[in-house]
Amino acid sequence: MIVVSDETYQERVLGSGYPVLLVFGRRGDLDSRVMGPELVAFEAKMDGRVLVAAVDIESCPEICRQWGVGFDAPVLIFLRYGVMERVLHGVRPAARIERDLAEYFGGEPEHFTLPPDVRP
Repeated sequence: MIVVSDETYQERVLGSGYPVLLVFGRRGDLDSRVMGPELVAFEAKMDGRVLVAAVDIESCPEICRQWGVGFDAPVLIFLRYGVMERVLHGVRPAARIERDLAEYFGGEPEHFTLPPDVRP
């Protein structure tokens, strides 16, 4: 999982060229602390096929403004080619994130593929 800021967002997320789960949360917030291990588990399960990028709501006002995210956290936005494909709200286990994304795209998450030379 990477942490992005207003300054690094363009390059690390939009310029990455592969699927990104953009996660908005607040440092120290109970929901965000609970969600952290689930995101790590999800990222491990995806084995480099989906980049998980964390955004701290309080320190990244520009990214939040662009996506219309307020102080309700966590908010998960799934992007492909920089385009929003799915929005998820609230704490959820890694298996549920995987299932929600698989349902939306009509297949298993293994269908999300990164170029072989690209790993987050």
